[in-house]
Amino acid sequence: MKKKRRTLLSSISAFVMMVLMIPAAAFAQEGNVCQIGDVPYPSLKEAVAAAEDGSIISLTQGSELDSDIIVDEDIILDLNGQVLTTGEYSLRLSGGDLTICDSSDNADGKITGTDYIVDANTAGGNQLLLQSGTLEGTGWTAAVRVASENVFNMTGGIVRQTQSNATYVVMVNANGTADVTGGRIEGGIRGISLSAATSKLTVGNAPAGNTQTEEEAKTVYVSSVYAGSNSASVALNSGTVGRVFGSVGESFVLNCWFEQDVSAYLPASLIAEEVDGHWIVRPLTEDDAVAKIGDKLYGSLVKAASELKDGETLTLLQDYEGSQSVEVSVDNAIIDLNGHSITNAAEEGYGINFASKYSTSGTGGSVSVINGGSGISKITAATPLRVNSGNSQNLLPLTLGDDIELISTGDTYIELGTSTCIEYSDTAASYVKTGGFLSTSEDGKQYIYGSFVPAARNDVNKTAVLLNDYNGAIALSSGEALILDLDGNTVTSSNDTPVIRLNTSDASLTIKNGTMVTENGTGAEVGIPSTASPGDPVYYHNVTLNLENVDLTATGAGSDGHYGIVSNGTSTGVNINLKGGSVNAPNAIGLYFPPADSSLTIDGTVITGTTGVAVKGGKVTIKGGAKISGTGEKNDPAGVNSGVTDTGDAVYVEGNYDRDITVNIESGTFDSTNSTAVQMLKDEETTSDTEEIIIAGGEFSSDVTQYVEEGKVAVKYTHSNDDTYFVGTEKQINEIVKDAASGDEIEVIQGDVDLVVPVGGVEVSNSGGGTVTVNDEPVKGNDTVVTEKPEPTDPTTPTDPTKPGSTDPTGSTAANDKSAATGDDTDLTLVFAIMGAAVVAAAGTVIFGRKRKHS
Repeated sequence: MKKKRRTLLSSISAFVMMVLMIPAAAFAQEGNVCQIGDVPYPSLKEAVAAAEDGSIISLTQGSELDSDIIVDEDIILDLNGQVLTTGEYSLRLSGGDLTICDSSDNADGKITGTDYIVDANTAGGNQLLLQSGTLEGTGWTAAVRVASENVFNMTGGIVRQTQSNATYVVMVNANGTADVTGGRIEGGIRGISLSAATSKLTVGNAPAGNTQTEEEAKTVYVSSVYAGSNSASVALNSGTVGRVFGSVGESFVLNCWFEQDVSAYLPASLIAEEVDGHWIVRPLTEDDAVAKIGDKLYGSLVKAASELKDGETLTLLQDYEGSQSVEVSVDNAIIDLNGHSITNAAEEGYGINFASKYSTSGTGGSVSVINGGSGISKITAATPLRVNSGNSQNLLPLTLGDDIELISTGDTYIELGTSTCIEYSDTAASYVKTGGFLSTSEDGKQYIYGSFVPAARNDVNKTAVLLNDYNGAIALSSGEALILDLDGNTVTSSNDTPVIRLNTSDASLTIKNGTMVTENGTGAEVGIPSTASPGDPVYYHNVTLNLENVDLTATGAGSDGHYGIVSNGTSTGVNINLKGGSVNAPNAIGLYFPPADSSLTIDGTVITGTTGVAVKGGKVTIKGGAKISGTGEKNDPAGVNSGVTDTGDAVYVEGNYDRDITVNIESGTFDSTNSTAVQMLKDEETTSDTEEIIIAGGEFSSDVTQYVEEGKVAVKYTHSNDDTYFVGTEKQINEIVKDAASGDEIEVIQGDVDLVVPVGGVEVSNSGGGTVTVNDEPVKGNDTVVTEKPEPTDPTTPTDPTKPGSTDPTGSTAANDKSAATGDDTDLTLVFAIMGAAVVAAAGTVIFGRKRKHS
């Protein structure tokens, strides 16, 4: 360590005032920025290089640094009302002391920079003395850094940060010292930050009396003091400090005035109280204590909660009113309100927040809030109680005792986070306003969980029941079979996260009885590969999603890669089963299904998308009167390697992947606004696998004859110039045409059928080449038969038991829902033949008109 000539420096400092009386302009010469005595210099760096111990460098005009300046002699820098911009460079103390002052009348000279303006980080016992002037940081680092036996002395002037989110103003690292006895430290989150146990700080001189006066409080100001170690040396003797926080040690001297309540950061033996608009710190007495842990008293409930150890009980001794949450970070703890109440006035604060840490969270945790005193204890906050396990694999149950009232100033009373629960009671359930997953354990007790998976996992039937509408997503990422009963409630994902995510292997997720919504993305992902980790993607196989009576809506755009429901072509063993309910994707493909060796079943579900259902692999079955619609623009089919063409069809099959595809349409309604009802792109050059569509029944907006199963009947039905195509058995087709009206046209385009049309004026033609009759009259190739109104029948004559709008023996209402009839293969031909014979015998014959049309 160098030997310091402190006496010489002191003499020079005293002499400075006389020298500085001479106007600097008298020495200034054009092109120069500073001077030593009467010798001008074009740059500060040259002046410092020329300086000797005791030299006084006076700035004569503003300038900027273009590199660091090393101070290796004891010098004085007079700002003289000028502005020195250091930018990203620093005045580095290395072997010399630096005194900064400002002799101008207004003392408005300053040094401004984005990095350390003065850096005393190099070992050597150097000193920075700020007497007047301003050091102004405009970046994110501290304006002054001191360490390694170096000292920052401040008797006047200002050191400040102008960046609102800058962390430090003065940084005191290991073995550094800061003595601030005058001036102001302004800005920065931490103000003066002591990073090590060997950091030292003194603010203000010891007051003349037992406590400081108002004048003494004004001598020095520090925006805040942060201690990184409670072993640091801190003496806040006088002056005003915004706050002290971090690790505040028992040995800290805290005799200054504080601008805010620092109770939460004080050791248990101290308390902060407000006096005449400021806060002072004094020793704690029993009358002052607001809480205790065992026999240890605390002046701050927040501080007590932060020091609570595993297995301990914190007992309130007074009501708490403040703007901070009572935070507990251990897994096993009890808070005894003891007849007292907690009020947190913060706009979004918690009353009590049990938030265990991942590093401490273990098995067997349990937290409780009880009232061991008399009367009703109240917890008032935006959210009175919150519980969150630090480890999603470890359950953290909450017990809420009797005689406790929760008062919410927001919308939530109890927030149950990941892997947390509370034992069910009517009171507990009444406090869970959003979400809440009910689970029944093996011992018969019921619990309300904050998330789905642990609730279902711990249920005796692996089923969780949703108690309220829930904002979030339902995700299963482990190999297990779980069930969610929405019980009529709605789950909403308000961002682009799919509301259903089943991206894992060997898993099954069943969701039933409610509504699921993704507001800006895909509705459900099934077996989508993970790409979060470095390396190759992780693919998933053997995964099943069952949706039963679920209405799923996804408003994300297909142009952004979103779907109603989507799986992946690299996955195998994917099974999606839809029963009832709906899938609505107004801006994207309703359902995209590309995996090999997989199955998709759509049973009575209503699906709407720009393309209703797009298939590139697996076996697909559509039945139960499903309704599938494509509402998008028409696009020509094209085999793409990733994704699928959005053709606008109701059902589109793209057969350019190396895998079998079978689509069985048993019944339903298939409508395309701008394209075709059913379409397949079969690329013979790229695949030799089987791709087929087999239609056994249904109602279609365009001709699907090429896909109709052999032995089934296909007709084109025209009503008011609107063409609809039907496929089914003879009985199913007759259920449709029995409600025909005069002027309708029926064209049989495939199959053999004996039609019965009980009204006149219906044109029947046969373009399919099969054997066709209408009311026993043959309809041949180029002929069109027009039915005529039958003669009136005797009212007593037996009639067809199935009237328009009535329910047939199979339970379907053909007149109200023509598609419902196209799924029933019951053979009642004999019954209808006998009934028809009875009608003929009683009422005579139907009169036909025949007209021949030629092509």
